Amino acid sequence: MSALTVKDVTKSFGAQPVLRGVDLEVASGALAAVLGPSGCGKTTLLRVVAGFEQPDSGSVTVGGRQVTGPGRAVAPERRRVAVVPQEGALFPHLTVAENVAFGLPRRARRGARVGELLELVGLAGYGDRMPSQLSGGQQQRVAVARALAPAPDVVLLDEPFSALDAALRAAVRADVRAALHAAGATAVLVTHDQEEALSTADVVAVMRDGVVVQSGLPQDVYRYPKDVDVARFVGEAVVIPATVRDGVVWTPLGHLPLTQTAADGMGTVVLRPEQVHLVDPADGLPARVVDTYFYGHDASVRLEVHCPGEVRLPVVCRTQGELPEEQAVGVRIVGPVTWFPEGTAAA
Repeated sequence: MSALTVKDVTKSFGAQPVLRGVDLEVASGALAAVLGPSGCGKTTLLRVVAGFEQPDSGSVTVGGRQVTGPGRAVAPERRRVAVVPQEGALFPHLTVAENVAFGLPRRARRGARVGELLELVGLAGYGDRMPSQLSGGQQQRVAVARALAPAPDVVLLDEPFSALDAALRAAVRADVRAALHAAGATAVLVTHDQEEALSTADVVAVMRDGVVVQSGLPQDVYRYPKDVDVARFVGEAVVIPATVRDGVVWTPLGHLPLTQTAADGMGTVVLRPEQVHLVDPADGLPARVVDTYFYGHDASVRLEVHCPGEVRLPVVCRTQGELPEEQAVGVRIVGPVTWFPEGTAAA
């Protein structure tokens, strides 16, 4: 059962179209990430679902009830939709417990609900503190607890971790994900951060130019992108020219297995940096290390691969452990690649 259905929603500001026919469906209890670059329309979509903006056309259904559609516009406070803004936006003059209880009926504010929610987000015992006494990550957890308090049909999170430092961001989003799942909440996370979307969400919807161009499980969107633009946006991608003949794809890196069947023709293939393995120069295509970027847990190695026919191909790989000490290395491609026929590489 879908808790949220957005169907063919359009929205323009003056002569500028922002949403061009958005379709999105989020199952009950799922956490969906709407992923896209700045200006693609994802925040406008969130505001339409919340009721802060009215669409020009299309419909929004929340919990089986249409809240936006032809001749219908349910007020934001009656939609059973909660919003967690970017900065948390806690009331500075209220305690943590009072902030969480704010959206509850008056008689329920002194019940057990507030304590249960604070425990759910890992802040048991913090009820008497003021927001100014909390870290940024703790404030975001309180904002999530406040959103969950009235048991809304859908929780909307607008880039809720963007103001946190990198080390704190991963821990807070893991805690928020756990709290949303424990509460059985349906949530939509708006983000431009690919790692955040892929690691946090149950479903990822990629937006571009005001439409959802691909939606699915994070691993499917990453492994089977709809086009080259999606492949490049959801992670690092190695894009190389290729030709399919008799079901075999030929590239400057040799013939490679495909993720799908393909008709003969010219085009491109996409592979991921983790498919590029560094080997002894005698065991792979010869390559020259151009640069390395060390991240601690792993590193990116920029290569120039010397392919047959005097082709020099820029390639990036990911590696763990010791970085290559020699400039000359070998390259081997592992696993299937995704094929895009000529003229259809981007939608």
